Amino acid sequence: MVDGSPVTVTGVNNNFNINLTGGSYTNASKFTEITVNASGDADKARLSLLGVTKTITFNQGVASISVDELIGEQDISLGGLKTILSLLGTNQISITVTGKTGLNTEVNVTIEV
Repeated sequence: MVDGSPVTVTGVNNNFNINLTGGSYTNASKFTEITVNASGDADKARLSLLGVTKTITFNQGVASISVDELIGEQDISLGGLKTILSLLGTNQISITVTGKTGLNTEVNVTIEV
């Protein structure tokens, strides 16, 4: 979520893209939350972003985490996110979704800022 509103995610086969350039997004826009949608048999997701990895739990196929819970910053501006991603040399969010049966699925999300 950016500025409290959902963003458009495109992609297929567990490879997705989020474009946060242009439109109503500015460097001052705030990255506030990550929500992962999966099938109803999803149990947990392990997210890695900005060098931090956290596990979140699904409730009926939806799992969310605020930026504050994930990286310890209440909100991060898109300009700040772009700078940090550039310094880390990545623009990826890695997600491992674990189903209730224990099956793991790797998901890659590329962020364009």
